Amino acid sequence: MELLESLKDKCQVEVKKKFHELSLRTQTVKWSNHSLAELDADGLSTEDIKNSIDSLELIEMFWTYGFKSPKFVFHLNVPGKPHTHIVVLYNDEYVLVKTAYLATDSEKFEADGKTRVRNFDN
Repeated sequence: MELLESLKDKCQVEVKKKFHELSLRTQTVKWSNHSLAELDADGLSTEDIKNSIDSLELIEMFWTYGFKSPKFVFHLNVPGKPHTHIVVLYNDEYVLVKTAYLATDSEKFEADGKTRVRNFDN
């Protein structure tokens, strides 16, 4: 369990670092068209995400075929908004925000806004 906590802490620190470097006008964060569309649909902006990045908490990590990096799902506390998630790919050069969304569907997320509802009966 110590190894997982250490990995979680390192991922959170590295992604926050890339977002903070972005404010220095470097290209350390990239946004997919899908993430921009999802943000817009949920009444969020890239500025909302950037301004809330210090609240970032890693809640899931998984590998997807075809990607050289794991996908990281982070929870953010965006002022005035319900639970917000961003899904990113990370490498040494930049963070790619694949998608972003509000985690408000009670059929998909527990009340904490972080835990996915798992129905193993189906």
